[in-house]
Amino acid sequence: MSLEDHEHINDLYEDMDRLNMLYEELCWDHMDVLEMVPDYKNDRIIIKNKSREMDKMHKEIHNES
Repeated sequence: MSLEDHEHINDLYEDMDRLNMLYEELCWDHMDVLEMVPDYKNDRIIIKNKSREMDKMHKEIHNES
């Protein structure tokens, strides 16, 4: 395996660590579905918790608190 391959693998692990910290910080369940939307204009990625959005929509439709 080349040095470049090792760097890519390391990047992947670092990204996974960041994502795990994000889940913990936001109190998201590890089974929640995320959507990652690129925002090229502002050079960022927007992460949406689709599971939470669906739960919220379900509650609004059924007038639940």
